[in-house]
Amino acid sequence: MKILVVGAWLWRWYEDAFAEALKELRHEVAGVGWGSLFKKDLNTREPTYKSVFHRIDDRLVMGPITLAFNQRMMDRARSFRPDLVFAYNGTHVLPATLKILKQTLPKTLFVQYCNDNPFSPGADKLLWRHVKDSIPIYDAHFAYRHSNIADVEAYGGRNVHLLRSYYISGDDYRQEPDAAHEHLRSDVLFAGHYEPDARLEILEQVASLPVRMNLFGGSWASARVRLRPQSPLARFFPVKPVVGADYRMAISGTKIALSFLSKLNGDTYTRRNFQIPAMRTFMLSEYTSDLASLFEEGKEVEFFRSQGELLDKIRYYLQHDREREEIARSGYKRLLADGHDVISRARQVVAVVEQLRER
Repeated sequence: MKILVVGAWLWRWYEDAFAEALKELRHEVAGVGWGSLFKKDLNTREPTYKSVFHRIDDRLVMGPITLAFNQRMMDRARSFRPDLVFAYNGTHVLPATLKILKQTLPKTLFVQYCNDNPFSPGADKLLWRHVKDSIPIYDAHFAYRHSNIADVEAYGGRNVHLLRSYYISGDDYRQEPDAAHEHLRSDVLFAGHYEPDARLEILEQVASLPVRMNLFGGSWASARVRLRPQSPLARFFPVKPVVGADYRMAISGTKIALSFLSKLNGDTYTRRNFQIPAMRTFMLSEYTSDLASLFEEGKEVEFFRSQGELLDKIRYYLQHDREREEIARSGYKRLLADGHDVISRARQVVAVVEQLRER
């Protein structure tokens, strides 16, 4: 099958990883993206806009650069003539573009997947308006979370399926920090973004414990004003993300990796819930019934439902190495058995598309 993957193409673990997985399944894959039209320094941790003008166009998702991308997408689709167009967070794909391409390529199927939540009360309405307006045009949809299935259907979406996040076996494997990266070793780690929920206060309590803690992630600058006086977290600021091998070594080099869930997105799990077990690290995650359906509590993962429970479990498992390590091993085995890797997810998409093609 010939597949055109459309998206920002800014972060390796999204469009790149999915395209590579489709190639592993012996499909012919091409890509077209808008990220390079707006941003520079693409191989750094935080790409920057080429100019204020580029930022405004990207923020409004309307302007000459957005229109140029849509023309590029149409040209690429017409020349490649794919069997499937797979839009990964298709925020910059205009409904008019889809309508034109569906007329031009009547045998091509158009599918959309959003790992963010366009329907969250806190979602950027400007950013997601084209996605929502395009829902009835797509032939099928893949939703990251259960709640989005009903959301998409309410907007007129057809053939809506759950497609969870994934780990990437070539990226998310165990790699202990070497001597040059000893600073990535810890007792407790949180490597994730900041949100204005309870995570700041909880992490302040963790940082007060007599343990070696690490904190990495994006968007933490806005948390500084919320730090309590003499906060033990202050020593981590400015908090920076870790990516690639540094991320892998930070997860592999900790005894307990914490996982908080996005309240803004209404998440019941996150990509870290697959990455951490993939690196055979003990995971202590915020509890949801959804996560509890994926991993057995106390045997394959540990959960916390309150700040007190989190602190108690940190103290307990730092004193019980064998039990902690056995849970980490069991979580890794469950991950492999249930197929939460990106190739398994790509296979799931292909199976749905092939069923649609047979109709």
